[in-house]
Order: sequence, then structure tokens, then C-alpha cells
Amino acid sequence: MRPEELAYWAGFFDGEGHIELAHTNPSGYNRYGRYMFQVWLDQWTDSPDIYFSQLLDNFGGRVIAHKEVGNVYRWYISGENGRRFLEALLPYLRDKKRAAELGIELQKRMQLGRGGRRTQLEESEVLARDTILKEYFSLIKGNKPKRIRKLGRRTLVEKKTENVQQRKTPASASL
Repeated sequence: MRPEELAYWAGFFDGEGHIELAHTNPSGYNRYGRYMFQVWLDQWTDSPDIYFSQLLDNFGGRVIAHKEVGNVYRWYISGENGRRFLEALLPYLRDKKRAAELGIELQKRMQLGRGGRRTQLEESEVLARDTILKEYFSLIKGNKPKRIRKLGRRTLVEKKTENVQQRKTPASASL
């Protein structure tokens, strides 16, 4: 794509695009859960195949219709193609520049060690990915990944329990 086309899509993406970084809860074999990276753009149009053709031709992805909202279509992409898309737009992004950098960084980490076999992540890799997610979620209004949120709640519940036990101890001692 030419620089002016990338600048156009970057401006459009700054306004109508979204970067999603996520982490699922651990289950079964995968004790750390699964990390996800996805990028999408929404547009109100009567001809999505024409409108999104340049993105589809250059980066791949899919276009789906929002059935509940008339003529709104979403182009979405993930994985290495999503990373390539964000890297191409990065010099032109403004509002979503840091989120794009974090998405690129997470996707690069997700590609490390992929050799066809599923292997457990090292603790240091989990920490690095969670650090990326923490910054991403603080960037988009202070939300936290589910796993971190659950650990936070557990800590809060434990502290409340400790406070209740401390209050009961002196009262029960005086009886």
C-alpha cells in the first residue's frame, strides 16, 4: 500500500477500529490460559466487499455483518496478519498508537516457540505477557485481565476475612 493509503486507513482505524488483547482462564492442559490478539474495523456501508477490498487484498481477514444493526460490517483479522496490519499503520496512528504497539508486542511473544508442538510457557514468559496485558487494560479505562482480577478479588476477600478475625479475637478473649 502507498503511504497515503496507509495514512487513510490509520485515521479510519483511530476513529472506528479496535484492538483486542485478552487472556482466557486456565483449563486442562493449558495451566496459564490462552492469550488472544485481534484487530477489527466497523463501517456502515452497502458494499462491504468493495469498501474493505484493499484491506482484504493486502492483509487478509474476514468481513462479517452485524445482523442486529442494519448495514454495519466488520473487517477483522488476528495473528501474524493482524500484527503486519498494525505495523504498517503504526507510523500514522495517533490515538491507538500505544495500544497497537502493545498488540504487536503480544503477538510477537505469542509466535515465540511455535514449532508445531504445544509446550507450557515459562513463568518469565507468562509474566511478560501479563505485563503487556496490564498496561493495555490500564490504557483502555483501567480494566484488568480476568485472571488478574480474580487474584485481586481473592486477595481482597482474604484481607476482609483477616480483619473480621482480628475483630472477633479481642471480643472472644474478654468473654
